[in-house]
Amino acid sequence: MLETLSVEDFIPHVGLPVQLVAANTALAGVLREAKPQGGAGQGPRRGFSLLVSVEGPPTTPQGMYRLVLPDARSVEIFFVPVGRGEHGLELEAVFG
Repeated sequence: MLETLSVEDFIPHVGLPVQLVAANTALAGVLREAKPQGGAGQGPRRGFSLLVSVEGPPTTPQGMYRLVLPDARSVEIFFVPVGRGEHGLELEAVFG
């Protein structure tokens, strides 16, 4: 499924609440960015990145999280914490 995702799947959800769910953790957050990356990705897909901010923990480990979108669709994505912003801890996923 990951190979069929594109930035267009996420753009309508920018600014809306999402959840990141891992083994025993559910983090409430907001999808802050869904932006195309420069250059081509692997295969026909163009690369893109997602940025989610979550309130609460000072940090959280990188790893696989189920991203639950406002329309209840979900997808397993590898997120990496990239720092704290004005809206809390920021996690990024990059698709090549």
